[in-house]
Parts: sequence; structure tokens; C-alpha cells
Amino acid sequence: KKWIDAAIDEFHGLVNQDAWDIVPITHLKESDYVLPTLTLFTEKSNGKAKCRFVARGDLQTTYNQTFATVVFKESIRLLIADAAVNDLELVSFDVVKAFINSKVEPGRRIFLKICFTL
Repeated sequence: KKWIDAAIDEFHGLVNQDAWDIVPITHLKESDYVLPTLTLFTEKSNGKAKCRFVARGDLQTTYNQTFATVVFKESIRLLIADAAVNDLELVSFDVVKAFINSKVEPGRRIFLKICFTL
């Protein structure tokens, strides 16, 4: 049950952020990048189940172009600075749906092949 809830939470998060449009494969051009995907399930140290829908960079065939999830380095700096100013110990932090902020060249079309599995 907790794994299904984690997958539903991930799916709803992506839908609520308007992170994608479903496009039939017949509408793709030969020049479009289609990256395979993977659904990762992990259990955090607090016992909470976590699900992440990710691009399979390990199966990428065009190595002169890299597509990866990112977080703005300024966000990490701000988090570390806040911990330092408030004399807090920073053990870990979680970046949720960071790819939404990724920049893509104008005119570049990148697609993910959907693979939600349980």
C-alpha cells in the first residue's frame, strides 16, 4: 500500500505541476530526442516510501548532449547558508521534482517514454 501511495503521489505531483503533455509516438519527428524512463522506489531513513519517475540517462545514445535532472545551484547555496547562519547541522535534504526548472534550448524537442510500473 505505501508503495502504491508513493507512486500516486509522484504521478499527482507531476500532473499538478503541468510537467508534461502526453503525445502519441506517431506525432514525433525523426530529430526528436526520446529518452527511456524508469520508476524508482526507495525507502527513506524515516521509513517513508518514495517514488521517482526518472529519465534513463544510462541508456542515452547521444553522448554529446546530456539531459539530466537539475537543481539550481543557488538553491543549494541558500539552504547551506541558512543552516550556517542559524547554527544548524545539515544532514541531508530532498530535492523534489527539480527537473521542472531545467532549461532546454529553444526549438529542441525532448520526450520521455512513459514507464510507470508497480
